Amino acid sequence: MIEDKVPKIPAGVAETTLSTHLVAGGLQRLPQGKARDSYLLPNQSNMRMVVVTDRLSAFDIVTSSLFPCKGYVLNAMNHFAVTTIMADHDHDLIAVGPEIDRYLPPHFRGNTELQARASIVMNLKMLKVEGIARGYLTGSAVEPYQKTGEVCGIKLPPGLIDGSKLPEPAFTPSTKSEDDHDEHMDAEDAERQFGIKQLTLELYNRCAAHGLPRGIIFVDTKAEFGLDRNRKMRYADERGTPDSSRFWPAATYDEYLAAEKPQPSFDKQFVRDFLKTVVTEYGPFPKLKPKIDEQRAAGHAVRIPPEIIGRTTELYLEIFELWTGNDPEAYIRYDMGVMDFRLPL
Repeated sequence: MIEDKVPKIPAGVAETTLSTHLVAGGLQRLPQGKARDSYLLPNQSNMRMVVVTDRLSAFDIVTSSLFPCKGYVLNAMNHFAVTTIMADHDHDLIAVGPEIDRYLPPHFRGNTELQARASIVMNLKMLKVEGIARGYLTGSAVEPYQKTGEVCGIKLPPGLIDGSKLPEPAFTPSTKSEDDHDEHMDAEDAERQFGIKQLTLELYNRCAAHGLPRGIIFVDTKAEFGLDRNRKMRYADERGTPDSSRFWPAATYDEYLAAEKPQPSFDKQFVRDFLKTVVTEYGPFPKLKPKIDEQRAAGHAVRIPPEIIGRTTELYLEIFELWTGNDPEAYIRYDMGVMDFRLPL
């Protein structure tokens, strides 16, 4: 038995040189997220700084490994989604790149790593729901479909298999269960309560249209929302990244579907697939309950093989180039304005 409370972030990946510098320099850090750290800003009550780390979570447990360059890719892809794909929609983003310096104390300004990893965002009242849009049957939607023919109360055609394209994109929202896993909600109930169906499907449809001419199937995505001080609904957190979405190569889709094989994926599915093979003393990794200290600790104890870390990093870099038409270093330098940035590979 573990007597002390187990932190949600494994000790080996909780702190970096950058996070230590920020805290030591006087910034107050809010409770850490799975992949993001948020900091309060002096004299800025309506905004905060979000720093995207190289941490990775799977099945709602943060792994004990860092994935090099992941944070840079996620921050830049989110910027691309906000400024290119969803530029005409309300969002939480205030500043990225050198523009963040105007909101920071002088001793944090001009930090290249911080400018490449961080963004200044609005403080929103977040809705307790995740808007999920799916164009294909896969992931957590497969099991309920196989049992009932439905997902989130939406009746789907018979005969679908993992990877099948849906007749039309489906709104399949989720919330957190008592054991901190994502839990499906009835789509109609979620829409009545939160009113996010149209915005969720809009994000999916735009990303799907963006991907097709680039040979990418945009499979599904998560959207989070919050209300600003004027109670205006805004997109929040991240949009169109490998942590919030699935991307499949279109060229091999029919081949893998016909063989009923899992589709290759440009995201953290590589890590998920490995963890599905891991059985801890509390059972299979995907069934661990993150809110129970002992089970969370068992998840933290699992080591991701170096080859899986390396391949996952390669996939994140590859999808960035396919999705944006640019390499991450050039994008961060010229589109985000961090001119001295070099990708540390």
